[in-house]
Amino acid sequence: MVYVVGKRGLSSKYSRRRLGKRGNEDVLTFWIWELLVVGMIFIVILLAIRSIVTSNGYWKKYYSMDMALIADLENTNQGDFTVNYQLKGQAQSFLMKVMAPPRLFEIALKYDSIEVSDADKQENQYPTIFPYSKHKTINVNANSLISDFLVLSKTGSALSLEDYHVGTLSKCASLQPFDSHKDMTTLGYDIVSINDETNNMAASVDNILKNRPPLLDPANDLAIILSYEPNSYFTIFYSTPDNEPRSHKLGCLIGTHYARSFPDNSYDVLPYDGSLSSSMIFNNYKNGKSADQFFIILKLSDKEISMDQNDFAMLIQDAVREYYR
Repeated sequence: MVYVVGKRGLSSKYSRRRLGKRGNEDVLTFWIWELLVVGMIFIVILLAIRSIVTSNGYWKKYYSMDMALIADLENTNQGDFTVNYQLKGQAQSFLMKVMAPPRLFEIALKYDSIEVSDADKQENQYPTIFPYSKHKTINVNANSLISDFLVLSKTGSALSLEDYHVGTLSKCASLQPFDSHKDMTTLGYDIVSINDETNNMAASVDNILKNRPPLLDPANDLAIILSYEPNSYFTIFYSTPDNEPRSHKLGCLIGTHYARSFPDNSYDVLPYDGSLSSSMIFNNYKNGKSADQFFIILKLSDKEISMDQNDFAMLIQDAVREYYR
C-alpha cells in the first residue's frame, strides 16, 4: 500500500475517511426510513382489515340472508319446524377484542322479510332487509328482539321469532359451547358429591371422564354435581340464570342419553330450584367457582344408586363428548 505524505495526500486521506462515515450514516438513515414506511403500510393494512372485520354492514347482510333462507324452509315445511339460531360468538383474546369488538344486533321478523339493525340505533341508520317467500297459509307473528341466541319456529300455521327459552326448544340447543376449537386432549371439569350415597357414583364418573376425555378442552368451565334423594326420580337441574343456554344444553343431552340407555325410567330437566341451598358442600363449591364455570346437578334416585355405576358414568361421558363435539 502506498501512502501519500504530502499535505494534499493527507487531506485526501482524511476526506476519504469522512466520506466513509457519511456513507454509514446514509445507510442507517435509509434503513430507518424503510422501517418507517413498512410500519406505516402495516398499520394501514391492519386498519383496513379491522374496518372489514368490524363492519356491521357485512354481518347484518349475513344474518338477514341466513335467517330469511331458514324462514323460506319453514314456510315450505308441512309440519312443525324449530331452528335454534346462535349468532357468531365473540373471541375473547385481547387482540380480537381490539380487532373485532362485540357486535349487538336487533333482529326483526316481518310479514315477508327479516330485518337486522344495529342494537344502538342511530339517526338515519337503516336496517338490512332480506325477503323470504311467505306461504299464504302462514300467519307471521311479527317480533323484534336483541339477543345472540334466537329460536325461529313454525308451529301449526304460526311463524314466530323468540329469544332463547327452554320451553320453546324441540330438541337440545345447537349452540357451540365456546368460540374456537382448541387442540387439546384433556377435559377440565369438577365433580362434586353432595351425599355419601353419591360418592361412589361421582368417583366412577370422574374415572370415566379422566380416562376417556373429549377431544376439546373447555378450560375447566364445567362442574357436575351429584346428589341423592330417595323415593324420587332422576332429575337434571341446569344453572340459571347465569350460563343457562350452555347448562341447559348439557342437561338436555344427559337426559337424552339417559332415555336411550334406560327407556323405562322417568327423568326431567328443570332449572335449578335451590334445593341444595342448605348444603355446605354445594355452597362451598359455589363460593369458590369461577364466574365462567357452569354447573349441572344430577339428582339421583334409588334406581340410579342401584344401577351399574360404569353404565351410568358412560352415558354421562357420551353426553359430555357430544356437548364439546
